[in-house]
Amino acid sequence: MNNIRLQILINHYHEPPDLIGRLLRSIAEQTVKDDFNVIIASDGDEYALDRAFLETFPFNIRYSVLPHRGTQATHNALLDMATADYVMFCDADDCFKGADGISKLLDAAKSEPDVVSVPFYAENKDGGLIKIPTNTIWVHGKIFRRAYLLENNIRFDDISAHGEMSFLWLAFHLTDNIRYLGERFYVWKWNEESTTRKRDYYGVYMYDKRMMSADILSKDLIRRERADLYHDFLVGIVISAYIDSKSERWGNAPPEYVEKAKRAIAEFLRRYRSDYERIDKNFRRNRYNAFLTTKRTYGPSEGFDGIAEWMDDLCATF
Repeated sequence: MNNIRLQILINHYHEPPDLIGRLLRSIAEQTVKDDFNVIIASDGDEYALDRAFLETFPFNIRYSVLPHRGTQATHNALLDMATADYVMFCDADDCFKGADGISKLLDAAKSEPDVVSVPFYAENKDGGLIKIPTNTIWVHGKIFRRAYLLENNIRFDDISAHGEMSFLWLAFHLTDNIRYLGERFYVWKWNEESTTRKRDYYGVYMYDKRMMSADILSKDLIRRERADLYHDFLVGIVISAYIDSKSERWGNAPPEYVEKAKRAIAEFLRRYRSDYERIDKNFRRNRYNAFLTTKRTYGPSEGFDGIAEWMDDLCATF
């Protein structure tokens, strides 16, 4: 009978032993010594870990080397390997801060929520810690009830870097049974070699992948016959693309990045614009205002009424 409450799922690619060792040591330092174990999967065998190294840690580690298929495929493979009541996804180069993080997660899980979400720290280049609020953008600092994920077929899509979008959006919108904790104990560590750190304007560069993930999730919500969620997501993705594309950051990004991103947005709009425009206008306007007040620090001077012209221009240009 399965009696493991939590499994920590670690996606490993090219992180050297000292980096993943930092994460594993921070797990070993936790006050909880049972009720959890660790599963590590290497995405390809080029940087496979020494099993003798993994055996030096005082908790059970299951380790697999998989064919190289990318981050999200590895996340799904880890999820398929899991057997515990709850799962937590950790980057191999991150760590826990303090010794009671896992204990607090397990305490929160006693009431059987589908998701437990906590804010976390992001380390900057100088080693300082930035407080990141709880969010549905990153998997950091969250645990998920495995049966809930299985029952609702919640998985990562195959789009590089934005495959978390589908997983997280569904995980947070198919249930109201979510526990939020206020304390931070997970650290998204700075890693100069990570993909997101090595390329300037990475968000703009990868925006086409974001739109591909948005297309996948839109089709999924339609298949699920969840018009309520589909409308909410569609309005959100159109508004965020509008605001992002008008931002100063996009204005400073390399033109080829911006062109690639705008082309992807235009392709998305050609598929979904008619659905977007059939949604109640007051609902769309209210969502726009909510974005400005809760998620954005800037907004196009044209405001909400500029979205229609923006869509016309994009689709005519690209």
